[in-house]
This record gives sequence, C-alpha cells and structure tokens, in this order.
Amino acid sequence: MFKAIGNFFHKINEKNEEFVRSQQNQNIAQQQHLCHKCNKCQQSCMCNQGQYPPPPQFQPEFNNTHSQNSFYNKTKLSMRSKYSEMVGRDSHFYSNFFDHYEQSNIDKKFYDVSRCELKSITIYHTDSMIVGIQCTYKVGFDTVTVCSRGTYQGYVNASTIELQFGEHIESISGRSGDSIDRLEIKTSQRKLEVGGQGGQPFKNILKERGFVTINNFGGSTRQFLDSLYIVFS
Repeated sequence: MFKAIGNFFHKINEKNEEFVRSQQNQNIAQQQHLCHKCNKCQQSCMCNQGQYPPPPQFQPEFNNTHSQNSFYNKTKLSMRSKYSEMVGRDSHFYSNFFDHYEQSNIDKKFYDVSRCELKSITIYHTDSMIVGIQCTYKVGFDTVTVCSRGTYQGYVNASTIELQFGEHIESISGRSGDSIDRLEIKTSQRKLEVGGQGGQPFKNILKERGFVTINNFGGSTRQFLDSLYIVFS
C-alpha cells in the first residue's frame, strides 16, 4: 500500500516538473521571438499564422536598444533616386529593422537600387493596424519577392496591388503613431485603403508629383509594422 502511494506521488512530481520545464521553454521562446510549439522564428513558422501561408522571409536586423534604423540613408543612391521621409517610429526596444534591397540576394555590384522596380505590393493588416508588407521587385530579367511583417498572431487580411502596364504609384499616405495604423496607396488607376483610424495622419511620403518608380521599401516591425520609408526615382 505504501509503495503504491509512493508511486502515485512520484508520478505527480514528474508531471509538475514537466509543466515547469514547458513554462520555462515558452518564456525563453517569447524572449527570443521563437514559437514555443515548433521552436522556430515566429515570422517563419506555420503555427497560428492566420489564413494565409507565410511568405518568403529574410533575417531582419534585431535591435535591443533605442537606436534608429541603420539602413535608412545607408544605401548610396544614384542621381535620380532619393529617400522618402520615414513615418511611424523606429526607435522602440526590440525592433526588427528591414531594408528590402540591402537584405535581399540582389547582386549589389551589378544592380544598384535604382534598377529595382516595384511590380506588386501586398499589405497584411487587421481592421485597425498594419501588420506588414510583401513586395515583388523586377530586377533585370528576374523578380525578387521580400516580406516584412510583425509577430502578430491573430487573424490577418491580405490586400494586394499588382501594377499593370502603364500603371504607377502616385502617393502613399496613411496614419501612424508608435506603429503604422493605416496605409493608403493611390496609383494612376485605383486606390487601396486598409487599417484603422488611430495615430496621426501623414500625407504623401513620396513628396513628388508625376511619374515615379518605387525602388525599395524599408522600416521596422515588432508586433505590427512600426515604421516605413521608401526609395524612389
């Protein structure tokens, strides 16, 4: 009888130890931005990804200080290309900085950023926030697709503009505070508005009239898209 009781309490102790180890693993995974289910990066794992498959990812630059995005104004531009202003906030702790041109596998010696041409953009968003963006660029005879999105695990919508022949982006506006709350993209043929009404409004960050070519997107994410800038020519 005493032996049976001893075995019973031994099994309880084993289960308690297993539970404690599980909780510790989840805490470590959250600190390292890993999924506690598959131990992979939350941005690339298949667990709780909403209603769409995870698109191609690259490794963002991780920031654990209040420093700003080191990619902004880093790329040496040709005479015809320029940076837009940056909107949102990129100085949060634990921001993931991104720059599609700098972090892609594009041959930088052969193609400068002005040779990249945006062909389509997908905005991942909720009813109130922008979660991330995915862009496809034409580079020479090839195309490069790069995705930058936050770690938000709830339901996410995807809205896409695929530029047609002769169509170009005229303005990119929206609302922002600590993150990007809303994006409004107007082309020569249509308009896409997604996100919510939080934050403060910002008007066309391109600051140019007429025909422009979008060469590159950059910015930062945490749970949502926190900041955004553009290189255009």
